[in-house]
Amino acid sequence: VEDLFRLRGAPIIATGDVLRQRVAEGLEAFHRAQVLCLPGHIVETTDFLCFEQPRARANFVTRKRVQAPIVAVTGVDGARLDLAGKVVLISHADPGHDWLFGREIAGLITQYGGVNSHMAIRAAEFGLPAAIGVGEVVFEELSRAEWVILDCEAQQLRTIGAS
Repeated sequence: VEDLFRLRGAPIIATGDVLRQRVAEGLEAFHRAQVLCLPGHIVETTDFLCFEQPRARANFVTRKRVQAPIVAVTGVDGARLDLAGKVVLISHADPGHDWLFGREIAGLITQYGGVNSHMAIRAAEFGLPAAIGVGEVVFEELSRAEWVILDCEAQQLRTIGAS
């Protein structure tokens, strides 16, 4: 916004050049930030230097067991995927993914979220097997799998095949 205020009254060509440069700088900063890995909890400055990612304990919804192909849904491209009969992998358990429940999915796994998160409650309403809040380590493993066994009663996730 500050850039826009500063550019008021400037020639349109100069404005376009400045904005293109700012976009390029923003993209570069975004890509740098994407390669950073930080701990889940930062208590002291040494936590920035060396840490382990702990395995999170997922919240399992229902007592059902499903074995199905797994598909990661990211951004708006997920709306175009055939999700019927698949276990869907999403990062956040927020209301923005409610549309998934109308796609005949076999199960749901989220990286973040808890027992009271929106998607946990909705999965329970639909009787859909789900693992909510599996954490970064397990989520990364699952994102490389072709199939998954989601056993809510045993509170287990097992991958089958890696892509």
